[in-house]
Amino acid sequence: MRHKTLGRLIEGLLLGVLLFGPAGALRAEEKGLALRIEGLDTVAERNLRLHMGRLDPALAEQTARLERILRKDIDAALQPFGWYSASFRIVDGPGGQVLRIDPGPRVHWISADIRMDPALRALPAVQALLHKTPFRPGSPLLHADYDAFREELLRSARRAGFLKPRYRRSALRVDPQKLEAQAVLELAAGPRTRFGRIVVSGSTLDAGRLAQLAPFRSGDWFDATLLARFERRLRDTGYFEELVVRLKDTDTESADVEVLAADVTESRYDVGAGFSTDSDLR
Repeated sequence: MRHKTLGRLIEGLLLGVLLFGPAGALRAEEKGLALRIEGLDTVAERNLRLHMGRLDPALAEQTARLERILRKDIDAALQPFGWYSASFRIVDGPGGQVLRIDPGPRVHWISADIRMDPALRALPAVQALLHKTPFRPGSPLLHADYDAFREELLRSARRAGFLKPRYRRSALRVDPQKLEAQAVLELAAGPRTRFGRIVVSGSTLDAGRLAQLAPFRSGDWFDATLLARFERRLRDTGYFEELVVRLKDTDTESADVEVLAADVTESRYDVGAGFSTDSDLR
């Protein structure tokens, strides 16, 4: 009996060595090469650290390879902020190695080349977007500004009924020698869609009464804001447990509005609380 107990104890100790020994070694290996970064603002430094990730500790003895990796990471991290000619060097400092970066001169915007169909440009939402464009000549280049504006222009077109816009040209041109960047966008709006019929499915309520809540009529230009307002009005009635409002047949010039609804099955009692609505459904 004593032999069996001793054997189990030895097995337990061996298992502990197998479990905890490699884990400790793994934690040691996970500790990468530590570099303190100097010369960048907080946002740029954070982006650089995301690109660098965990550097292999062995790189401390492989200077040429470390510099190649850092060159790639620094370019990838700083160019989106307009720094295309950053230089760096690694020096010994108190507490470890220091990565000193000189981001160099910053690239700035020149006048953008933005073209689109006249019907799209005439929309108030698009006019407002063009008025507050981030591509002000002389302002610092930010890739994120270009990406955000490009996508917002597409969304503005879709919200106004141009449901399938596409870019004929879409480019961010950067000249590091001249320190200039230009946004080039040419947007084809495509056909504009009108509201069609309102088709209600799944509800026992009168479809004609529900349609009276719509802030649009058949034949009006599609407007995503009006469609969202219609959905809110339907939800505010309190009659639906589930509700989906969407467009059907967006390939046609007139798209029907489909209302998929599931009525609330429980009895509801409203106590006077000043509720009001612009419908008489209640």
